Amino acid sequence: MDPNLFLTLCAALLGLAFGSFFNVCIDRGAEGRSIVRPRSACDGCGTTLGPLELEPVLSWLCLRGRCAHCGMKVSVRYPASEIIVAVLFALVVFTFGATPESLVYLVFTSIYVVASGIDLKVGLLPDRLTLPAAVLALPAALWLGHDPVDAIAGGLIGWGLFRFISFASERASGREGLGLGDSKLMLSIGFLTGGMFLPMVVLFASLGALAVFLVLRLLGRDPSDMRLPFGPFLSGAAYLTWLAGDRIWSAWLSIIL
Repeated sequence: MDPNLFLTLCAALLGLAFGSFFNVCIDRGAEGRSIVRPRSACDGCGTTLGPLELEPVLSWLCLRGRCAHCGMKVSVRYPASEIIVAVLFALVVFTFGATPESLVYLVFTSIYVVASGIDLKVGLLPDRLTLPAAVLALPAALWLGHDPVDAIAGGLIGWGLFRFISFASERASGREGLGLGDSKLMLSIGFLTGGMFLPMVVLFASLGALAVFLVLRLLGRDPSDMRLPFGPFLSGAAYLTWLAGDRIWSAWLSIIL
């Protein structure tokens, strides 16, 4: 078997396992509870789940999406998020192989997945995730050989831009627009992508949010009545830029030049 394919499969399996753990982090983190204790239990009957019941995806399929003890329905969100994390991990390793880039982007993919999940649940990007990410991002970028000036500029511009948007939106509408969590998230994203690719991140995030807005409209729902968090779109845009930013930029230049 091709070594890179083998590593990709291993990354996918690792992603399934971590995806299960990330579900715990999201659910408990959104409620401010410990992610260590107590052990995972059914929300309906409170029965502590055994190892087989915690198997990613397979346990949900075998139990037909229900608790083995009380029959309570288990949301499809759990296996779906496990599969998503597996795909995200696999794509990183497939793209970068056994390199420092894979390690760095797997770490930040993990942070952004949990932060995005919490943002979707409670509309908040927690400081306990965004601030450590910002602290780690600049050393990680320098370790990967990124230009120091570009990395620092990316982080500061990203933070400043979203801080300004938040301030201007609040002054204009009288209510909070983009939260402070988005600007803190952009600090780490900017450090890792650098100033050169920062516009790409903002563009992709905006297009993603617009697409969701239009889909909700087509489904007959009024997005203005919903608080659509922007953190997941920024995280997804950063991920896409890590994996394909260079190729997208080259393709764009070939079109306009």
